[in-house]
Amino acid sequence: MTSQGLTLAEQEGEINKINAQIANKKKLISEKMQELKISKKENPFLEGIYNEYKKINQSTIDALSILHSYLQDLEVSDEDLKEKKNDLKRIAAELKKCKCK
Repeated sequence: MTSQGLTLAEQEGEINKINAQIANKKKLISEKMQELKISKKENPFLEGIYNEYKKINQSTIDALSILHSYLQDLEVSDEDLKEKKNDLKRIAAELKKCKCK
């Protein structure tokens, strides 16, 4: 057991859950982009909204991709895990800011 109460297998499980959440978020963003792309054809006033949404979501996808790469390179130690959890919290806060705009 580590000092945070998780075994290495449990930590690996948590990392796998995060990776799955990242993959699900990317899929959802892609689906929403397709819906908006179709809708903008039906309503030309949506063009500006589509372009802004596309820009924001590309930033989100880029951030999630960086996070995914970061997690894949993760070597699990207590100190690293704590630091990476803090990084994840900061990244999540930044992603929330992107969603609110």
